[in-house]
Amino acid sequence: MILNITSKTSPSARRPGWRRALATGLGSLALLLGLAAEAGARADSNIASDLQQVISASSTPKLSWAKDVKGVRYVKVLIIARDSDPELLALRAEVLARGGSVYCRYVSVSALSALLPADQVAAIAARKDVQGVSPNRLTARSASTLEAVTGALNLRSYNGNSANYSGLD
Repeated sequence: MILNITSKTSPSARRPGWRRALATGLGSLALLLGLAAEAGARADSNIASDLQQVISASSTPKLSWAKDVKGVRYVKVLIIARDSDPELLALRAEVLARGGSVYCRYVSVSALSALLPADQVAAIAARKDVQGVSPNRLTARSASTLEAVTGALNLRSYNGNSANYSGLD
């Protein structure tokens, strides 16, 4: 015996899967937006604050590590990697692919000295193998605590750009 039960239902009620598909689609979209926001937040937290200010500035400040070349702002940066690859091949290739150049790969630390277009710094900083990006600032000569404690600081005198040592032959 076959029972034929018919009821008057709306077309949307006959297709219960559309709500599930819509919920799944919205959930996937929210997840993707969340991952993109996390990557953006990671990129921002990996970039030094003074570098972020130069990138977002309307005009290029007069700094030794920032310069406009043919209307494009470039910055000299230090990229600290957290990669197990000592040659940093993938990171170096990415810097080149984004219009930058690699000046130096440091041997003692997992880092690169590079020149990058300012608008590409966030993309490099968002990489999982990048720990941080800082401007390649000039450093100044300073005295050490060891020299002060041992008395060697008193033996050194600075004369312009050269250091003269006396008594340490």
